Formats: sequence, C-alpha cells, structure tokens
Amino acid sequence: MTDRIIRPAEAEKLVGYCDVHIRRLEEAGTFPHRFKLNPDGGPYGAAGWLESWIASYNKLIAAGASAQELRAWVKRLHSKNDSMAAA
Repeated sequence: MTDRIIRPAEAEKLVGYCDVHIRRLEEAGTFPHRFKLNPDGGPYGAAGWLESWIASYNKLIAAGASAQELRAWVKRLHSKNDSMAAA
C-alpha cells in the first residue's frame, strides 16, 4: 500500500485545525512532525505528512486519547520511521 503525502492545506481540512495550531501540537509532541519533501529545499521548502499518520491521529482523537497517549504514539511513530529510513 502506498501512502499519499498530505500537504499542510489538506491536513488543515482533514484534522480541522489551522496550520498554526498544528505547529503548536507538533511542538507539544501530540501531532506527528511534518517531514521535508526535498531535504535540500532550505528552511521554507515543501513539507507534509503521510496520509496514514493523519488517519491514525483522527482515530485516536475520536477515541478520546489523552495528551500523554498522543505523545507516546508520536514517539513510537517517529522512532519506527527513523529506523526505516536508516535501513
């Protein structure tokens, strides 16, 4: 299965938060961190999330996940993807 890349404008629609609030959640560790689409694109290059990340986030929110549960999920998500990138 291939995951689509969700850009910020679409993510806003899917989760119902503005980009500024999504950035706050990323900083708090309760929302997956976006990744750069072009690592050489500089500080303002295109970025996004995998569609499965957004779908999982929405399921967790709908299930009433606490901030602590969301932080643990984000940590697992990123550690899994970091190990995949290193392989």
